[in-house]
Amino acid sequence: MMIGMISTMLRILTRQFLGEWLRLGLSILTLVTLGLLAFQGLRIAPVLSGTGFNVSILLESLGNILPSFLTAAIPMAMFAALMGVFGRQVRDGEWSSLQGAGVGRQRYLLPVFVLAGLLSLLLLFVTHEAAPRGLERLETTIRRSGLEILMGRVQPGRYIDLSNGLTLFVRRQNAPGDWGEFLLALEGRSPRRVLWAEKARLARKGGSGFLLLENGGMEESAPTSSLADGSPSGGPVSVRFDKLRIDPGRLLPRETARLFSPEQRRRSLDLTARLPDEEDGETRLRGRVEIQRRFATALAPLLLGFLAVGLAGRSWLARSSTAYAVSAGVLLVYYLLERLGIGLGLKLQILWPGPWLPFPVLILLAVRAFRRSGGR
Repeated sequence: MMIGMISTMLRILTRQFLGEWLRLGLSILTLVTLGLLAFQGLRIAPVLSGTGFNVSILLESLGNILPSFLTAAIPMAMFAALMGVFGRQVRDGEWSSLQGAGVGRQRYLLPVFVLAGLLSLLLLFVTHEAAPRGLERLETTIRRSGLEILMGRVQPGRYIDLSNGLTLFVRRQNAPGDWGEFLLALEGRSPRRVLWAEKARLARKGGSGFLLLENGGMEESAPTSSLADGSPSGGPVSVRFDKLRIDPGRLLPRETARLFSPEQRRRSLDLTARLPDEEDGETRLRGRVEIQRRFATALAPLLLGFLAVGLAGRSWLARSSTAYAVSAGVLLVYYLLERLGIGLGLKLQILWPGPWLPFPVLILLAVRAFRRSGGR
């Protein structure tokens, strides 16, 4: 009978613990996610508003980025909430009472690992499906917006500054989105690059599209004849082409283009997709490292949960500010080690340690914390 009463008490305590952890975790997750979205919105809103974007485009872009934010926000919220719950138990004397009743920290390992495992499964989906698809939709939004900018700003016979070092000129407009004698100059670099074509048109594809140039070339200096006098000629031609496609997103300001850098684009790679053979070794390595990073991110809740249980019961957890400060410090160490591991791997041209570097460090820290507590 006594064993049954103890078992019932432990089940009740487990439900209370998980309920409190979930409530606090959802609150922290909401705050962290809103903070990240607000920061990103403040960073790109001036750029978007200055290039013809509207609020709906901004909100759509943030919605597409949201899954990528969740890959960082979920482990952060889980660990901070867990430390907060353990801190509340120490502050209210609940931890001491449980220890006196013979309930050790090992009792928390199973519920923590079960919930952390569920979060890991969720993160597997987010990192491998939701986040990459969101970034793909984001690129589609940017391309569509780039097309809208072209349609709205191009004026035949006038040079247009696109505010990102690019100058655009078309001599005539045959029809909306169809121009004759097109010139795109990249300023502020030496040598100055000029891309020109006899014809340019917008080719729409679904909700996006691309800019198609026909019968043109690229020169590494200004053409000897301006478009006002005739087609460019006489400069050192680097490339000549019959047809060339340009991603309209490349016509956006630098601040926006950074959101869709090669590193961000690699995050949209499907695990089953093979990297193109024409990509260099470093690019292929970066793609493989990104796949490793996704798995490491998905397993982060299990790692952080193990560490949190090891730190449970410490007297300094009684102060909420200290508990959350330690949480922030541990998370900062995790992400710094992740970046360090990835940087070392890319520098040495190896996959390891890559994004896995935080794991042995934090596992050793957790094991040391368990040993210092004597398993209690």
